[in-house]
Amino acid sequence: MEQFEFSTLLSFAKYRETVSAILLQLKSGDDDIASGEALKFLNYIQSLQVSKLSAFVSPVWDFNADYPNASRHIRGAKLRMDFTKYPNIPEFAMLELRTAFMLILKGISGVPEQGSSMRISKALPKPNTVIARFEAGLRFLDKTFSAAVQELGREHVEREFLSVHMLPSHLYEEAAKDFEYVFDNALEVFFKGLRSGYLVENVFGSCLPVVNLSTLKWKLLGKAKRPEGEEKKKRQVLPNDVFEVSSRASSLAIVDFLDAMGERVVDTLTLSRRNSEKQLLSHIYGLCPLKFNVYVYKRLAYKGFPKSEVSKVVGDTFFDLSYYFFTDALDAVKMYSEDTGSKIDDGFRYYLNYVNYACMYVIGQYTGMRPSEYAELLASSCLIFDGTYWVLRSNVSKQEDNLVELFDDFWLAIPIVRDAVRVAQLLAKYKNNDFIFSNVDTVPFGKQGQPLGGAGSKETLDKFFKKVLTPEQFSDLDFNAYMMRHTLAYQLYRADVGLPFISHQLKHFGEIVGVGHSERGFSKTTLGYGEIADMLTKNGGKGVSGKSFRHDAEVESIKQRFDPDGSYAGVNAAAHKERLQRVFKGYMASGHTKDDIFEAMAEQHIAVISVGQGFCYGGGPMEFDESIPCIGGLRCNPNRCENAVVSKANAPAWRDVYYQNKKLLENLEYAHLHAQSKAAMEEAYGVLELLGEEL
Repeated sequence: MEQFEFSTLLSFAKYRETVSAILLQLKSGDDDIASGEALKFLNYIQSLQVSKLSAFVSPVWDFNADYPNASRHIRGAKLRMDFTKYPNIPEFAMLELRTAFMLILKGISGVPEQGSSMRISKALPKPNTVIARFEAGLRFLDKTFSAAVQELGREHVEREFLSVHMLPSHLYEEAAKDFEYVFDNALEVFFKGLRSGYLVENVFGSCLPVVNLSTLKWKLLGKAKRPEGEEKKKRQVLPNDVFEVSSRASSLAIVDFLDAMGERVVDTLTLSRRNSEKQLLSHIYGLCPLKFNVYVYKRLAYKGFPKSEVSKVVGDTFFDLSYYFFTDALDAVKMYSEDTGSKIDDGFRYYLNYVNYACMYVIGQYTGMRPSEYAELLASSCLIFDGTYWVLRSNVSKQEDNLVELFDDFWLAIPIVRDAVRVAQLLAKYKNNDFIFSNVDTVPFGKQGQPLGGAGSKETLDKFFKKVLTPEQFSDLDFNAYMMRHTLAYQLYRADVGLPFISHQLKHFGEIVGVGHSERGFSKTTLGYGEIADMLTKNGGKGVSGKSFRHDAEVESIKQRFDPDGSYAGVNAAAHKERLQRVFKGYMASGHTKDDIFEAMAEQHIAVISVGQGFCYGGGPMEFDESIPCIGGLRCNPNRCENAVVSKANAPAWRDVYYQNKKLLENLEYAHLHAQSKAAMEEAYGVLELLGEEL
C-alpha cells in the first residue's frame, strides 16, 4: 500500500461528526443511512489495507509478512497489534487511535521520536516500536474508559465519550490508582504523540485534556520513573574483576581447544599464556580429533543421522580410516574408551558445553553486538575479510537506506573472536545447528536449527559465569543480555582515560584501527578507544550513576588517582596524598562530599589528562633530568625510581606481573628463568604491599 493512500486518513477530522453519527445508527440497528461523503470515507476505511495480512478494520494487525527479515527477537507477537484486548474503548475512539497509529507508522504524523527535534527523519519508525507504545497507551485508555463506565454508566459513555479527547482529566487520576501495569516512558511517549498539534488537527478535532502523567498517583512505577534512591539501580556493566576473570577463562579455553584439535590458533599471545601457565583443560578430558569425531558420531547417530550423513560431517579421513565408524555408535564409544582409557561420558559432554559457552561469551563481549544481532550469527559464514579488517557479519536485515558501517552491520573480529568462531564451527558438527548462539543439544536429522532467544542466551551465559566466578561474584552479578555490549564500551572508555588494561584483548581494538596505546591522540584516519566506545553507545547507554559510561569511567579514574584517603606508593607518595587532603579539606568544609568533588572533577574532564603513568615528584615541579630511569606507562615503579608515585589504578598490572611470574616459577620447563621470575614477583609484591592490595 503506497503512502499517499494513507494520506486520505488526514480527512478523518473533516468527517468525524458524521462518521460517529453513522456508527451510532449502526449500533442502534438503524440501517437507513443516507449516502454522502462521510459514508464514502467510512467505506474507504473499511477497504483500506494496513499490511499484507491485515485490513484497517481487522481485529488484529499483523506486520510479520511485511518484514520477513526481521530479527528473531521481534518476529511473531511483537509485530502484531491486537485491538480486541481493549473492550472498553468505544468503537469511534478506536477508529481515531487506529488512524493515529498508521499516521505515526507512515511518518506523516509530524510527531518526532522522543528526544528528537521536529525535523522529519528519513527513517520511518519500526512497527514493533509503535506497537509497544500503543499497547501501553491502549491499556491505560481502556482502564480510563472503564473508570468512566463505573462512574457514569456504559450508555452515557458510548453516547457522550465517543472520542478520546472527551475523557475528563479526573478519570486519568482514577485509572492510574488501579492501573495494573507500570507507568513508564512508553506511556508518556504515546500521549505525547496523541497530543501533537498535527494529530489534534487531523484526527481528534480537539485537544486532549492537559494531564501531567508524572504527577498522578500510580499503582506501579517503571524503573525509570521511580524516585532516585528508592531502589538500587541495576548494574549495566560487568564489574572489573568479573570482566577480567571471564575474559581470561574463556580465552584460555578457546585456544586450548583449538590447539588440542590440531587447529591453527590466531591469538598466539593467549596460546603462549596457556602454555606457560599449563592451562590444559583439554588434556584433562583427553580431547583429540579422533575422540571428538567419535563423539560427533555418537551424537548424530542418536538423532537419526544415517552413516552416509555422518561421514559427510566427520570427513573421509576419519570415517574411512578408523574402524570405530564401522560399528554402531554405542559400540564405537565403548571401543574407543577401552582402547585409549579416555572416557566419552557426561564429563566430556559438560566440558564441550563449557567451551561452547566460552565462545558465546567472547563473541558477545568483544564485538559489541546487540542480542538480536549476535543471535543471527552463522558459524559457517559470519567471519569474513573485507580487505582491511576481519569482521563478523550478522544476518540482521537493516532498513534499505541505512549506511553500512562498522558497529552497524559489521563488527571487528579480533584474534580471539576469530578463534571462537572456528571453535563454534567445530562444535556445530555435533549440534547440527549453524547458529553460534544456540542450544547445546543436537538438532534431529532433517530438522532446522534455531538460535537462542534473549532469555535462552541469558540462561546459557549464566552457566558460563557460574563456572568461572566465585559464588559471591555470581550471586551479585544479575546478568542481562546487553551487559556485554555495555561492558565493552565501558572498558574502552577506561582505556581512553588512562586506566590500565585488565584484558590484553582490548589492545587488539587499538591495533586493528591504528592506535595501539592508551594515549588520546588520534588522526582523522584512526580511531581512539573512546571513539570506538562512542560508536557502541551512539543509541544510548547509561551507567549505574544514570550518566554516560564515559562519565563513570572518568569518575573511576579520578577516584583511583586523586582520592585523599587512597593508597599511594613511592617516596613522594606522602606529599602527593597530603596535597590532595588539603584541597579536599577546603571543599568539604564548604559542605561538599568527596563524591561531589569527584563528580565536579569529572565534569571538567580532569581524568583524561592522565595517560597511566605515576605522579612523578608528588605533584612538584618537573624539570628535565636525563638521569631519571623513567620508562613511564604502567611500569612506573616506586621501588626503582624515587620520584615515582603510583595509585591503585596501577594495581591490576602489577598483580598480573606477580601471577604470571608465579606460574613460571612453578614450571620446570622455565627453570632457567626462575631467578628472574622470583625477582619480578618480589618487585610486584613490594608495589602491591605499598598500595594495600591483597594477593
